[in-house]
Amino acid sequence: MSGSSIGRWCGNAVAVGRLFPAYVAFAVLKRLVPVQTLARWAWQPPRGASNPEHIRQAVARVWRTQGLANLGDRDCLQRSLLLYRELSRLGANPTLMIGFRQAASQTQGHAWVVARDALGLEPPDLTQYVPAFGFGPHGELVKGPRESF
Repeated sequence: MSGSSIGRWCGNAVAVGRLFPAYVAFAVLKRLVPVQTLARWAWQPPRGASNPEHIRQAVARVWRTQGLANLGDRDCLQRSLLLYRELSRLGANPTLMIGFRQAASQTQGHAWVVARDALGLEPPDLTQYVPAFGFGPHGELVKGPRESF
C-alpha cells in the first residue's frame, strides 16, 4: 500500500468511526422519539458550498458505517437519518423521505434520502414506495410535492 493509500484508508476509518456513534444513537432513538424530532436533531447547518466529491465520499462512508452493523435494509431509518445529517452539513439540501408500499397483506414503510447531485443514495427500485411525507431543511415537514421527490 502506498503512503497516499494508507492515508486515505486511515481518513476513511476515522470518518466511519465518527459516524458510528450517531448511527447507533439513531438506532435507539428511533424507538423512543418521533421521526419529526429526529429529523430536526439530524439536520446540520451547511459548512460551505456543496462539493460533489465530498458528497460522494459522505454517501460511501454512510454505507460503510451501515455495513459495520450488518443489518441489511432493516435499518433504513437510521441510515437515512445519518445520510440526511451528513448531506445537510455538506450543503447538499437533502430531503429525508418516508414512504409506504403494499406487499402481500401488509403495509411496509421505508425511509430514504433524496438530494441534488448525490448518486448512490438508494437502490433504483424506490418506485414501489409511495412517498407520504418528507423533511427538508432544518427538519421541517414537507407534505406537498417537491422537485427532489
